[in-house]
Amino acid sequence: MTTLSFRAGEIYVVYGVFFTAHSRYTGYVYTRQFRFSDMMNDLEQEFIRLHNATFQRLYAARQEEIHAGSVVLNRNQIILAMPRDIPASEPPPDRAQMVVERERVPAFLEAWPFTLEGLIHRVPGTGLIDYIHDPQRRFLPVTNCTVTYHLNPDLSFQSPFLLVHRQHIETLVEASSLGRREPVRPTEVLREAEEREFDPAAVAAFLAATPMFRSVNPDALTAACEGLSKRGLMGRRLYRAGTTVFTAGGRGDILYIVEAGRLVAFVSDPAGREHHLGSFGPGDAFGEMAILGDNLRTFSVRAVENSVLVTVHQDAVRELVKQFPSLVTGLINVLIQRHARLTEARRKVPGT
Repeated sequence: MTTLSFRAGEIYVVYGVFFTAHSRYTGYVYTRQFRFSDMMNDLEQEFIRLHNATFQRLYAARQEEIHAGSVVLNRNQIILAMPRDIPASEPPPDRAQMVVERERVPAFLEAWPFTLEGLIHRVPGTGLIDYIHDPQRRFLPVTNCTVTYHLNPDLSFQSPFLLVHRQHIETLVEASSLGRREPVRPTEVLREAEEREFDPAAVAAFLAATPMFRSVNPDALTAACEGLSKRGLMGRRLYRAGTTVFTAGGRGDILYIVEAGRLVAFVSDPAGREHHLGSFGPGDAFGEMAILGDNLRTFSVRAVENSVLVTVHQDAVRELVKQFPSLVTGLINVLIQRHARLTEARRKVPGT
């Protein structure tokens, strides 16, 4: 940390690193607070302005830094923050001159899409809930910390000191010792989808409200969904924000219908730049080529919000069409129209 003046009340200059769910920002912050943690916990300031800043999309195909004269960050969107001028330049809480002694507690924290393993520092006898819900301190300090970014574990790192936003903490596990875990491979994370409960009646009611299935009797559709789910031909999956559903060039045999959330379709040009083709929201279907005869994916799809998808295997689609002939018209119209729009957008992408 450097200062513009040695006189009390003058401005200090902090060079910091700040992580949101999808981006990493670095830059200089002008502040009247000497300690980095005091600057981050200033309750009167809703925004932080970075000067001579850079930012980087964490899960982009190419990890390129973009430079900007200044960037304004909403403090509540910052999940992790740490000073960068001098590593560990701020004394950890257990070494700082404090009125009360703090105990170091090994802990595991989840603040999606990050997990942290390190030491928290709390007043002896303080419960975890009281420790997390400190109305005067938005950010909780962690030292000797290992950070994993689940949307791209290759970007995981270690830090002697960082701050995590209390409102983003989903889980805090206190332990005398944390077991060693094998690192998660990027492909396992990007392809992982969490299975969700499949209620045939609820799924049928949802499908009956979509353009594709609205001509089908809901009661008959419920019975069909129940039978297909028992055979593993239908399901519900949660794809967290940043997770890839499938990639261009891969083979597929599943039709996806968005129950909740938002996803984007994109292709990459020869230089590795991503080009947006369109987006999918509740009621939209994609992966249509799996049932139109060509099982090669022509574009990639990624969740930009936590998204729940109803999955329908190609064999299930064929059975539904046989059982409900009225489904054919709505099915083909919706799929062809969507495919035409995406194909037209794809033609505008250079080199693809």
